[in-house]
Amino acid sequence: MPRLGFEPKIPIFSFSPEALLVQFSPETRSLPFSFKRPKNPLSFRMSQTPTPFWLTDVKYLEEKRAIALEFSQLNNRRMSRLPFFPSFYASQRELAFEALKETISGEKKRFKLEQEGTAFKVSASTFSDLQSLANAVFNETGFRPIVLEPERQFLLERNWSFFDCFTPASEKTFEKSSSFSLPEAKLGLFSEPLYETLEQLLLTNPKIAQKTAESIVLSQLLLIKLSQVPENAFLQQEMLLESIFWKSGINLGKISPSGETGLEKPSQFKGRGFSEVDFSGLWPVLLTKPIYNLGFDSLNCDCCTPQNHLGKNVLPNSLVIVEMQKDGFFFESALPSFSQRFHESSPEKGSRLRRKEEFCLKTIPLGPFFRNQCVEIPLFDALKLQSQGDAVLAKPTKLFWFCQKQESLLSKQIVSLNKKISFLESELEEMGKEAMKQHKILGSSMLAASPDFLFQKTRLKALSRLLSSIPSQLSNPKSAFFSMPFGSAIESIEASVLESFQSFAASRKCRVFTTEKNKALLRSEKPYSLIKQFSEKEKVPALITASSR
Repeated sequence: MPRLGFEPKIPIFSFSPEALLVQFSPETRSLPFSFKRPKNPLSFRMSQTPTPFWLTDVKYLEEKRAIALEFSQLNNRRMSRLPFFPSFYASQRELAFEALKETISGEKKRFKLEQEGTAFKVSASTFSDLQSLANAVFNETGFRPIVLEPERQFLLERNWSFFDCFTPASEKTFEKSSSFSLPEAKLGLFSEPLYETLEQLLLTNPKIAQKTAESIVLSQLLLIKLSQVPENAFLQQEMLLESIFWKSGINLGKISPSGETGLEKPSQFKGRGFSEVDFSGLWPVLLTKPIYNLGFDSLNCDCCTPQNHLGKNVLPNSLVIVEMQKDGFFFESALPSFSQRFHESSPEKGSRLRRKEEFCLKTIPLGPFFRNQCVEIPLFDALKLQSQGDAVLAKPTKLFWFCQKQESLLSKQIVSLNKKISFLESELEEMGKEAMKQHKILGSSMLAASPDFLFQKTRLKALSRLLSSIPSQLSNPKSAFFSMPFGSAIESIEASVLESFQSFAASRKCRVFTTEKNKALLRSEKPYSLIKQFSEKEKVPALITASSR
């Protein structure tokens, strides 16, 4: 794979657009429903191949060493019980087998230790025992494994979730259906079946209807009970990452704060004649194979170690030594986290703060530097300074790279989420077309009153939000999943795209002002055409969007 955008004025990526079209295209299958006019003229219900039961409750029974399952219909419930032994994982790159075995053996608990992929799997007789083993590992080695609730572990292992559809295979066993729809069941929170409850709320209180649908969707996506769904978006994102990385055996260096929102401040820049360009849909795709293939299991792999900073898989946050060519020189790094660390550890803090205020810079600049002075800075910054004649790259000091052979777990999950989003977009479009075909001018009203349409639209919105937030969560120092090499790699990748977009716009006499991490303001008479041309030129997936202000 060619070099990924470290040199100025070259394409950021050189991968096949056709490969991405295949990777992120929606699933091709016909919709299992058609619209029918019901008795109520203000709404409609989708008829579909009946799937008689929905998974409405999962409960861990520690004394029984089992999971109790509840499958529900409108007026019928069936219970099932399956044996279950909870587990946690430890990466082989973090711990040695003998050291792990010796540590957990000292706890005098029943356990099973086995190798699974690139991690060691530790299973215990009960969840209490598992927590004791995890605490012992942390106290002895400093490794803090991801210990999920037993119910969530069970669902992850079986690829199930709350409100999935099931068909009975026997009196006590069920098989998961491939479809997903609004559950036709009674939930403990409501006196009426869920569909009728949402239908009435859409007529009387649409905001409550939306909130109810969102809670059900998040329960399904995060594999947690309705009562456990947090309102805090930061915590929702942490739960998603827990599910993604559980089996990878990564080390949680810290526990994330429960009250942190993780939300960006809205832009204070106001202006007419600008279009707001949103890059948030693009960032997750850049982390996938065949692009950067980032993941805790693919970062600095043993099989693809580069020879030097010119390697095709070298990340732009790698550190190199440069020799400065000017006296009293300052520059603004593309990596805010590096700028902050440099400022806190280097003298002349007052000079940098005055420079930031005088020139209205977004971040604290690096400097002051003097001619022939050697400094360690990120590779992305070094190549830019070298192209401008401000510095000369001398040698690398700390390289970071990604695996070119094995796709990371994070990449696989992002691809999977993208496919679900693509399918939902197609499904909602077909629902709109069918509503207009059957109900003519009343089509929009029928959609607005449909619980099914609300449910699928809410699911699409939640999926899109969770997916687009993955990069910012992983580069947020307040996240339990933050690591400096990983977070700065994401920062540098995003910076390379933003800088290339600014240069591309300037070459066409357009101006770009970056306002937030994911957004920029563009002054152009044809913003959509400019974005399309940029995507084609740099071979960036066409996921950048724009809206007029």
